[in-house]
Amino acid sequence: MRKNAKISMMMPDVREIARRRKALGLTQVQVARRAGVSQSLVAKLEAGLVDAAYSKVRRLFEVLEELEAERRAVPVRVLSNRPVVGVQVDDSISKAIGLMKRHGYSQLPVWDGERAVGSISEGDITRYLAEGKDPSALSKLRVVDIMGESFPQVGEETPSDVVVGLLRHVSAVLTMKKGKVMGIVTKADLFKAVE
Repeated sequence: MRKNAKISMMMPDVREIARRRKALGLTQVQVARRAGVSQSLVAKLEAGLVDAAYSKVRRLFEVLEELEAERRAVPVRVLSNRPVVGVQVDDSISKAIGLMKRHGYSQLPVWDGERAVGSISEGDITRYLAEGKDPSALSKLRVVDIMGESFPQVGEETPSDVVVGLLRHVSAVLTMKKGKVMGIVTKADLFKAVE
């Protein structure tokens, strides 16, 4: 009995796997692949449906620790997309939609000259249409008419784990060097640090 109590004290709390995986912005498949276990095992552990071998649970925690260390060590400039595709405040909504389609982006920064002053996203456009506004009027609007808040800005050397925290609340982060926008990081870019 005492021996079992000692073993359970050494076993990490498997509920931490889901929390730490999500904090890294990773899927169960990505963590499972890196740990050399199946995705279904990760899913069952996270749901509390299975008691796995200590070695497999330990390996999952080792992988999470490795990934967290890698994420902290990677400066955000490594993950950022360059050049930054954006629109000016006085550009048409049609131009913004065209750029999003052409580049496969769901959001763009909005510039006033070289200064970031807002953002435009598929969500902003969808909200406009959902308010019952005439879709044909959309092509006559300027970006400034429906743009949202500007994306947060961080220095290029900011550790990527800081950006992971920001991306839990916003769709993109701009990277800066000497007051100039150098790149943009979205949630999809976080996987560059892992794969």
